[in-house]
Amino acid sequence: MTTLESELAELLRATGFAPRQARALSARLGWDGNGGTTLAAAAATEGYTRERVRQLEELARRRFARWCPLLTVTQRALDAIAAVAPARRSEVATRLAAAGLTEGPFDPYGALRAAELVGLEPRVRLVDDMLLSPDDAELTDVAITAARQLTRRSGAADLGEISAVLVGSNGPVEELRRLLGLRREVVWLDAGHRWLTLRGQWTTPERRLRKMLAVSPVLRLADVEDGLQRTTRPVRLPREILRAFCASLDWLDLDSATDTLAAAVPLDPARYLSPLEQELVALVRQAGPVVRLSRAARLAERAGLNPTSVTLYLSQSPAIQTVSRGRYAVRGETLVPAA
Repeated sequence: MTTLESELAELLRATGFAPRQARALSARLGWDGNGGTTLAAAAATEGYTRERVRQLEELARRRFARWCPLLTVTQRALDAIAAVAPARRSEVATRLAAAGLTEGPFDPYGALRAAELVGLEPRVRLVDDMLLSPDDAELTDVAITAARQLTRRSGAADLGEISAVLVGSNGPVEELRRLLGLRREVVWLDAGHRWLTLRGQWTTPERRLRKMLAVSPVLRLADVEDGLQRTTRPVRLPREILRAFCASLDWLDLDSATDTLAAAVPLDPARYLSPLEQELVALVRQAGPVVRLSRAARLAERAGLNPTSVTLYLSQSPAIQTVSRGRYAVRGETLVPAA
């Protein structure tokens, strides 16, 4: 029985490529089932230069444009790929082998490159490691953009928010769950896969968390909630989602038994606090542990600080906590009545 590997190998032979050239092209194009490779890596397999492999690839493109036989197995493989999309490329590779179209797991990249070079219609796109229809690819692109915007601000977003950004309140939540679930950067924060965050993205809550943990080595989750809300753009997440978000951060240690957080390594306040925040923390510690607003303003003025800025930071900096009206302390520190 003809397999995809043998059909593509015969195509290279029939269009005049020598065995060594064919092996380099197969590695480059993914026709060996391994997902394709760089010009340099393909060249190294047969002792060619990068430029020589580039020339061979261009030569193959020209030859296939002039003449190409009917590639029945390739077309069947493309149909099979389109039938299972959306799916991860690793899943598709296994499916192709299970269908008897390939000798073993075959990365679909090779089939898509074949379609490109010989003029077949693949009906799917490879996006990162996902095989998607053009419509799904477009929806995924705009959905992940919306998710980045929302999670950058709040750390987490629910599918309803993302759907509303895209198409209004009656958007395709189930379709978004299916498509976003294929993205490796997506981390689900609940069992129902309604809330998500994204790996590798710097977020406002994370920045505020670092400020808080730079002044207090251990914090209760309730302290974190309070600190995230002490700004003009407060972050409010359900407690269980905030807990899951914190657990997703590899630089944080979460003790689920006590709902306390600690940084995996000590955080330098000079790196994460602004100069004014550093001076304010020192001022409150010196006068505190709890200080009244009026006294803080007087001490700030004596220290050459702008009292208006100090008042603003006392009410908004995550590194500070409000004990009661007009009374403040450094985040997470033991509290006693103000003098």
